[in-house]
Amino acid sequence: SKQWTAKKRTVLNLAASGITAASRLPWKTQLPRATDAAADTLDCIFDLLPDEDVEFLVIDAEDAFWTLPNVPKERKYFVTRVGHDLIVLLRTAQGSRGASLTWATFAGLAARCVQSLFTHTHMARTRTKEELRLQMYVDDPWAVIRGTTQRRSRLASMLITGWLVLGVPMAFKKAKMAQKLQWVGVVIQAITPNQIVLLEVPEEKLEELRHITLDFGRHNVLKKKAVRTYVGKLEAIASVLYTLRPFLREFWGALYQKDTGAPHNCIWKAQVELGLLWMKAFLQLCTEGPLQRRFTVLQHLNQGDAIIIMTDASPWSMGAVIFVNGVPWEFFAIRITAHDQLTLGVDAGDSTGQQAWESLALLISLRQWAWIWKEKRFMITVKADNVTALTMIQKLKASGPATAIIAREMALDLSRSVYAPDCIHHVPGIMNKTADALSRKYEPGKVFKLPAALEDAKEVFPPTRDDRWWKSLSPSSL
Repeated sequence: SKQWTAKKRTVLNLAASGITAASRLPWKTQLPRATDAAADTLDCIFDLLPDEDVEFLVIDAEDAFWTLPNVPKERKYFVTRVGHDLIVLLRTAQGSRGASLTWATFAGLAARCVQSLFTHTHMARTRTKEELRLQMYVDDPWAVIRGTTQRRSRLASMLITGWLVLGVPMAFKKAKMAQKLQWVGVVIQAITPNQIVLLEVPEEKLEELRHITLDFGRHNVLKKKAVRTYVGKLEAIASVLYTLRPFLREFWGALYQKDTGAPHNCIWKAQVELGLLWMKAFLQLCTEGPLQRRFTVLQHLNQGDAIIIMTDASPWSMGAVIFVNGVPWEFFAIRITAHDQLTLGVDAGDSTGQQAWESLALLISLRQWAWIWKEKRFMITVKADNVTALTMIQKLKASGPATAIIAREMALDLSRSVYAPDCIHHVPGIMNKTADALSRKYEPGKVFKLPAALEDAKEVFPPTRDDRWWKSLSPSSL
């Protein structure tokens, strides 16, 4: 069983006093994601020589916020009461309004100074000019180091010494150096013989989130502190599953929404109910075991097969072709069914539903060929004037009722993808013509002829789109 240890920290709670709500921060910090660490590792793996390998180093900064002194004239804002005594804090106390930005400014500068120690022209390779690459998540630095065993140890010593020279106290008891370790809630593993990096969210973290999500669903009022903690935990998964990011905005919006009538330092569950249902849906899609994503050097450098999915739709039917290295591989041409019209609330045969049918064709093609693109980079063609489809792919949201349903379905499907799809507007003429011809197969009064370019391609028949096909119509039932 897990052994729990107690921690004691001094935190200045300005949310309770109302100072947080009464003030604002002039800017936000940009924090790295686990995928940034994966990209750095893949670059280093690509540049390895026969006698070299990579390792990760994690060593936290200790009591980071308390390291920096505050400005004397601002100390009147750093006062707290303990019993009958007033205490004036001389440091940027953890929890104080500007402490995060103060530390981020210093840590960003310090990290750049330390990083400069490992950039040497004579050590430059094809993808990396650094022997060590550094990422800084608040007070948790992470580094990937390439080189021989002896060289990696030397570089790790240089890194730690660099932090100490700059006055950053290090938590040596937490330091770890290995090819598999945890950082910001995600386990990162380098498998250099296969040129692979694995990102993994541990099963216990997923189970904890499932428990919190269900618990929130039982209450009408949620404490802001609990919601902030919940969203912070979700951010770890969102660093691996990019499709979760748009759904987290609803929680942040609710936390800063004013005049809701909710009790002090609380929000109504109704403000985030849809987000909770979607988090439940995402978490239930994660089967037993850890959530894992695999990144390869081949796909990172975009050197694998060129996969392009071309779709189109008319008011009567939809068509799509998947091209592999420029050659049409599979295709489909299908009718718009009565169930499609009922589900989306759009009538076939009417040009007003064009955006809905083009978006549905895109969703069907993604689902049909998911086994191909799940762990690979791929491209989707989007018409230059189809802003709806472009927004749907890039932001996983849409404005209209029909396209909003499709956007949610797409978010669930793409949650299994390692890479976000690239959108392209211009493709060779032969590709444009094939999808357009397929989309008009069932146009009334039109005689259909299969494009010559598809004669050697395989025709496939996507599953029937009944109630079971639509995953998101009732996320609470997932």
